Amino acid sequence: MSKPLTDRQGATEIVASAAETHAARAAEKFTELFADCLEGKEKIPDIALVFRLLSRKQRKMTALVAAADEAYEKELGDDAEPRERRDTASGKLASEIGEIRDTLDSTFGTVFVKEMGLDGRVDTDPKAVLERAKRLVTALSDTKRVWPKPKRKGIKIDHSAWLDDLSTPIAVLETALVDVAREVREAQVASDTRNRALGANDDSFARIAGATSALLRIVGDDALAARVRPSTRKPGQVAAEEDPPPPAAGTAGTSGGG
Repeated sequence: MSKPLTDRQGATEIVASAAETHAARAAEKFTELFADCLEGKEKIPDIALVFRLLSRKQRKMTALVAAADEAYEKELGDDAEPRERRDTASGKLASEIGEIRDTLDSTFGTVFVKEMGLDGRVDTDPKAVLERAKRLVTALSDTKRVWPKPKRKGIKIDHSAWLDDLSTPIAVLETALVDVAREVREAQVASDTRNRALGANDDSFARIAGATSALLRIVGDDALAARVRPSTRKPGQVAAEEDPPPPAAGTAGTSGGG
């Protein structure tokens, strides 16, 4: 469970719980304030129901974030196995290339090592290792290549045997790279889905927390209205301490003069 999710769950719980807990009392106060303004057959709107609907809606929006966050975390967990296969096969290939290079160097010299494309350090990037291994296979399989005489008498090299040592990890690495690329794409899709859910939640929260706060101010509960007011700096959260609440009813425009 990610911190962005837990932050938003906490904020949603503050607003939703306040709306549910104080719905009936707010409705009573609203009726007291506006009953004398009704005309004809008009009726006081069900403010308690409005509070409950606001609460339910925001809980649903945050639940969507939770589902998207869980899917994203699960997708990241799926990445471990193909990455491990990739790294193991890449390490095996890099080791084989290094050993073959050392054998060629001690047997034929550095000029032939360069001719075989094995000069320089063995790269650790899996894609680079794969490409180098495939080039080596091509070089070892070249029937037209003229192999030099070993630097010492009595040494014979069966380079065809090295093809088997390279072929299996090459196949494993190719498959693993395809799997890793797929997992990366799927993780990106899951990340985009989570980000969209976060954005929708934050937009909803700003409106619903704002409406809840405004209704509470209307019925005179300024303290609770300030607690559920949405932050202007942190999306999906209630106002931070650095965000000063709006002035309580009856205090606007007052001065300290006598």
